Amino acid sequence: MRLIVDDPDAPDPKAPRMTWVHWVLYNLPPDSRGLEESVRQLPAGTRQGVNDWKRTGYGGPCPPIGRHRYFHKLYALDRALDGLGAAGKKQLQAAMDVADRRDRVHDLFVFDEQVHVDGLGEHRVLRAERYD
Repeated sequence: MRLIVDDPDAPDPKAPRMTWVHWVLYNLPPDSRGLEESVRQLPAGTRQGVNDWKRTGYGGPCPPIGRHRYFHKLYALDRALDGLGAAGKKQLQAAMDVADRRDRVHDLFVFDEQVHVDGLGEHRVLRAERYD
């Protein structure tokens, strides 16, 4: 499985200029049941890619202004993606496109997390959808 977490509202939801990538994971074992909060150790065989901070690992939400949406896209494929190293989102998607033509992507789950920061603190809303 593969997980991409990104924010399509960067830097300002009223005038977004880019999709900011927070986390890229791939080769999660198919029997994975989740990731613990404040992940300290990833499941065996899981690889992390490069986020938009140019680092591997997770970069948490910290919206500078307004309400941002954070999409958690979980892809299921038939096989591991080897030889990618610390791939970014584009490299991972290109490798998945090749695998998709060969094997077909079975499922895509999208978890949409909206975070709004105001004078009262941080507010979160989470919804999930499955695409076949």
